[in-house]
Amino acid sequence: NSEKKPDWKGSKETFLIQLINIIEKFIYSNKIVIKNPLFNQDEARKRILIMLNMNKVIQHIWNEIRAVNTEALTPIFDKENPIRSTSDIRTWWTSKPNEAFDKTHINFVVVDSKWEYLEAKTINESNVVKSFVKNDHLNFVVFYNYQGVVRRFFPDFLIKLTTGENLIVETKGQDNEQNKTKRAYLDEWCRAINQHGGFGKWSWAVSFDPNDLDQILQNSALSFSGHIFADTDDFSKAEKLFETTKALFETFGFEISDEGKIKQGSWFKEKVVYKIRNVFRSKEAKELFDKTKRAIELATLDKVQSEVNRNNMGAVADFVNATKEFANASVIMDTLVILKVTINGEPQLKVFKLTTEQLIEINRIPGIQNNPIELLNLLSNNGGQKKLN
Repeated sequence: NSEKKPDWKGSKETFLIQLINIIEKFIYSNKIVIKNPLFNQDEARKRILIMLNMNKVIQHIWNEIRAVNTEALTPIFDKENPIRSTSDIRTWWTSKPNEAFDKTHINFVVVDSKWEYLEAKTINESNVVKSFVKNDHLNFVVFYNYQGVVRRFFPDFLIKLTTGENLIVETKGQDNEQNKTKRAYLDEWCRAINQHGGFGKWSWAVSFDPNDLDQILQNSALSFSGHIFADTDDFSKAEKLFETTKALFETFGFEISDEGKIKQGSWFKEKVVYKIRNVFRSKEAKELFDKTKRAIELATLDKVQSEVNRNNMGAVADFVNATKEFANASVIMDTLVILKVTINGEPQLKVFKLTTEQLIEINRIPGIQNNPIELLNLLSNNGGQKKLN
């Protein structure tokens, strides 16, 4: 990549020598574990086994180099044909089965299987889909590196949602390491295009069953409004709460689509927009909300149970620790409300899952999102209605 980075110091040969040294150090280290005694006790056989799996070694090192050295993602456009369109597709003939759908940009969709037909039919009939096209003769390709070899990945469908966002859908019956690598590069492609900002917002999802596609489409069009308040004049402490809140929701299946606006008084972030993360879009939002609520409740009890993964609890613990910096704080994400309040010198962390009616009621009261104690009183009393839990 040195020719694409003219500001890098050194030649391609210099980088190659460095890479060879890294690979040699990795091979001669104790990081490669061979469990089979037939190979791990004989040095010659060990070398042969490593040589036969050299592509896997290269893939591992490649992934780590990318992770450590990537500072920004920039899309690289085809010099001859940088922007493509469905209007560029020429007529072609096929003997394969095909179906006419109203929302597709191409007059017929070639279907290679009953599964593919059901997927196309579901997309066409979805109320959140404005238009779509099957990636057939469109030549929409994502390049990826798998086991040291650069390969091409052609996702199945490109979809324009009624929200104006674009969704790439791949259909898979079974999963494996190569498919996971494809998705990692597809995710990188989407992030690069979104950071560019000139082609709208893009996301992706994988359908492993025709029955999960409608849920994926609905979740792709969903968004949730959020608000974060920290009762402090110290912005660094408030920023820590903002960061740990983001990490918390990402852990349990959400991502920030719009960072919102940060304002002082104390410090709060308003109009934050969350969406369900790509890999979680086959799940119902309620399930993700419930898992988040349960994890925080367990953390407040200093109790880690098998139902909550320890990695998830790390994100929860960071969030809970961040709330300890304030007497009062509030985090609201759609119907999930997390309140840190201090009453008579006693700190409390409360979590509520609201109904839609209760959320509307809260939104009608000006400034209550920045008043955790008043919000707690409202939710606990619930206006004389049934107490929330």
